[in-house]
Order: sequence, then C-alpha cells, then structure tokens
Amino acid sequence: MDVKTLWTSRVQEFYRKMYGYYSIIGANIIYFFLIITGVFIYYFNLFLQWIPPQIPVEVILSLIITLILLPTKVRTFIKRADIVFLLPLEWNLKSYFISSLVYSFVIDAIKLLSLIIIFISQFLQTTNINLLIFIFILGIAFYNILMKWTEQWLENQVLDLSQIFGHKKVSSL
Repeated sequence: MDVKTLWTSRVQEFYRKMYGYYSIIGANIIYFFLIITGVFIYYFNLFLQWIPPQIPVEVILSLIITLILLPTKVRTFIKRADIVFLLPLEWNLKSYFISSLVYSFVIDAIKLLSLIIIFISQFLQTTNINLLIFIFILGIAFYNILMKWTEQWLENQVLDLSQIFGHKKVSSL
C-alpha cells in the first residue's frame, strides 16, 4: 500500500464502518432526537431569558467552550497491527500525521462553530464578535490539538521506555 494513499483509505474505511453503524441505529433514534431537541430549545430559551444582566456571560461561555474543547482527540486511524508494519516507515508518514492533525482540527472547528451558533444570542448581547476574535479562538483550538498530539507522543515514549527497561509501570514525573 502506498504511504500517500494510506490516510485516505483509512478514513474511507472508518466512515464506511460508521455509516453502517449509524444507518442501523439512526432510523430508531431520529424521532427521539427530534423530541429531545425541541425540549432543549424550549428550556434553553427559558434559561436565556432567566439570566440576569449582572451575571458575566463571558465567563459562562468561556467555561462551556473550555468544557467542549478540553476532551479533544487526535484521530490518527492507526490500527494495532500498524505498530509492527508501519514502524520502519515512521519518518515517511509525515503527511499522514499532518492530515490527521488537520482532520482533528476541522472536527474541533465544527464543534466550536456549532457551539457558537447555539450561543449566538448571548455572544451578540455581551461582546462584538469579529473575525479576529474567531481566528484567535480557532488558534487556541489548533494549539490544543498540537498539545494533545504532544501528550500522546510523550505517553507512547514513556511506554516504550518502560517496555525496554522491563518496568510494568513508570512513575509520573
């Protein structure tokens, strides 16, 4: 398999599998989702009317955005057997991992955009959103993904060292 087409084939395989799962589950859940969405919109509107003007909405919104973006994942589509077969090609897979980082960033940007759409009325009441602020927030999301990537890499390095030296558990620094 060519290294350049490996990422594309892995993503297509992932979405083919997910489409199969969601087509089975989705037909049964669509009505439940519509009812829950209607109830959420109703109570969310009541919540927005209830918030007094003295409460700093910026703090609440920043906490919600933090809670949404904090558990981010970097999807690499690497399988367990790839550790053995792709290890010699690790330095040739740079474009593969860059594509994974871009994919993860796009997923987080979509989550962020949908969150902003949900809270747009609160955003517009408290602050002026311009393109610079949105780019800054996207930059923070991208930096979050890079840090998660570094964290995953460091965890793998510690695990590799523990296997080399025969330790079952490496104490944290």
